[in-house]
Amino acid sequence: MRVEKAWFLADGAEAPEGLPEGGFREVALPHQWSLEGIEAEVGWYRLALPEAGPRRFLLSFGDYYQEAWLDGTYLGRHEGYFFPWVLELPKGKELLLRVSAPKEPLGVWPRFKRQIKGVFGQHDCRPGGTTARGQERGTGGLWGGVEVWAREEVALLGLAHRLFPRPGGWRLWVRLLVDAQRPFRERARLFLVPANFPGEALEREAVLEGEAGRAWREVVWDLPEMPLWEVWERGFPHLFRLEADLLGARLGVPLGFRTVEVDREGWLLLNGKRLFLRGTNAIPTQWLAAYSEAMAQKDVALLKEANLNAVRVHAHVTHPAFYAACDREGVLVWQDFPLQWGYAPDEAFAQEALRQARAMVEVLGAHPSVYLWCAQNEPTHNRHALGPLLAGALRAADPTRPVKEASDFREHPYPGWYRGHYRDFLALPGAPLPSEFGAQALPRAELLRRVLGEAAWPPRWEVSKLALMHPGDSYARGTT
Repeated sequence: MRVEKAWFLADGAEAPEGLPEGGFREVALPHQWSLEGIEAEVGWYRLALPEAGPRRFLLSFGDYYQEAWLDGTYLGRHEGYFFPWVLELPKGKELLLRVSAPKEPLGVWPRFKRQIKGVFGQHDCRPGGTTARGQERGTGGLWGGVEVWAREEVALLGLAHRLFPRPGGWRLWVRLLVDAQRPFRERARLFLVPANFPGEALEREAVLEGEAGRAWREVVWDLPEMPLWEVWERGFPHLFRLEADLLGARLGVPLGFRTVEVDREGWLLLNGKRLFLRGTNAIPTQWLAAYSEAMAQKDVALLKEANLNAVRVHAHVTHPAFYAACDREGVLVWQDFPLQWGYAPDEAFAQEALRQARAMVEVLGAHPSVYLWCAQNEPTHNRHALGPLLAGALRAADPTRPVKEASDFREHPYPGWYRGHYRDFLALPGAPLPSEFGAQALPRAELLRRVLGEAAWPPRWEVSKLALMHPGDSYARGTT
């Protein structure tokens, strides 16, 4: 059950007893306070919870830290914006969520950041750019809203898969996240249903068993040859939905039958055939709560109209609707882990980054459009300490996709923009796969006049540099 509304207050209190008597107001969920013009680091959400089933679980998508109290009892804390907090709720009616996205102090920010938010925490296209004001208009809030799940004693909380080709068909490794209050042996039902084309659904039963506690349980399902998911220009992106039912609880994730690998010369092989990549970098939005399925569909349609077959989600994890649209439309996704430039060098940060890198694979790994994981964008002092560590974790979590340690500065040629001359492109800088290149064009004249006033023309660099400093991010595989 999705919770549609909450009562909100922007207040820096550390605990409920520090909150004022009044001041809460009703807001619709999802919600990010910056979209209302509120410059805050902490927001409190009060929610009335339904009674549901023998057990209740909270799924809450918040940026960046979350803490919860139910009828005054403290329940715990969560870190990370792009994957849900899955928390069992005891009996009680009123939930308080403290969501904090604090500005990191100068000295920590920007070179030694601790929040794993990528371009949402530091980027030259953020409000304030790379200046000391670069954390203004933050992304805090319940950007993905809140759900309450009713479950039995043995609760199905997650569904994921990995897909491997085998002679004459496919081997599907299904993973089910089960939270059990007792040792169990239960039958689960699996379904494979065509999602964007007419076809027959497949079904099977499997026995799940285990001890009490929360853990991933696994089923291997051998399948025959199936219609392939292909990039839009080479065929049809046949998309399925894998569903699992356990004691009446049902979850579903996308599935597409396809293989991806990189050959010795650096070419991407999709379904065993070389593919000439034509892509662009994208940050569909800075504030995920305002993004919608319709906006995602329009963005992906624009990619195809530009004759692109791939997109790099640049140094962040974006809204789920964007990945779903790429699945449907046959557009490949290069997925960055949300690390942008420099981060803390200590063991504690590396441990947290490992945890969140594995979470990224669980959240996005079912999408057939995602063809590559990249651990960092333009790392500085972390390049040879953090990148290999995260890349190893990504490969272990998902052996079915290529993994890059980093999208490096050397892969981002900007001759004629930051340095050099446009004729330097004759040397194929950044080959074989430049993941950023190009120079940003001037905005249209009316926008220049609105933003810059009398300084719009003739251009005055000292005035306009913040608006024009970042080159258009794009990437391609091939030759000039």
